[in-house]
Amino acid sequence: MSPKVSICMPTYNQPDFLKVVLDSIVMQDFKDYEVIISDDSTNDESGKLIEKYKAKIPNLTYFRNIPSKKSPMSWNEAIKHAEGEYIKVQHSDDWFSDSTALRKFVSMLDSHPESDFAFSGAFVCDKNQKIKFTHCPSENEIQKLRQSPTYLFGRNIVGAPSATIYRSTTKHKYFDEKLKWVVDLEQYIRILEENPNFQYCEEPLVCTTDGASHQSI
Repeated sequence: MSPKVSICMPTYNQPDFLKVVLDSIVMQDFKDYEVIISDDSTNDESGKLIEKYKAKIPNLTYFRNIPSKKSPMSWNEAIKHAEGEYIKVQHSDDWFSDSTALRKFVSMLDSHPESDFAFSGAFVCDKNQKIKFTHCPSENEIQKLRQSPTYLFGRNIVGAPSATIYRSTTKHKYFDEKLKWVVDLEQYIRILEENPNFQYCEEPLVCTTDGASHQSI
């Protein structure tokens, strides 16, 4: 049976962060998921770490990209192997904020079959995992996004891909590999132009890292 959620995780030379996000996945009270890791690392440190988690995360698939694919190709590599009803992109320097987060992401789409896309607020943290501020769009900004998906070009109120979840049936589930900048925004806009219905949870369900020196390239 296919899992409910495919957690698709690109990583690049960041085993310390990777441990944090894997621990946050293990602690989730919602268990119907698979984890797919696309590794662009220049060494095998992440691979060694992942081996230690295979007993804790039975439905874990790992790919070491040689040569490295770079973003967004590495992101898409994980998505290509997703078998879940929902796709949850989770960059390896971002993690779930508490044990209920994945369940709440899933609930947004389960409760609203008319929507293909959902996102949440986020804690933005420094490289030491200390919260700097909370990313939480205002009601006015949410209404502007409902009026026009291209509002995102002026202000990314959705945030990082790790703050999103979407149906695997959307024809826009992949990121545009011709782009290097605004890759996430462009995908959000394509999904929302196809289906403007979306769900938003103001509770920060993820923690994202700002200023890490070894984020995915």
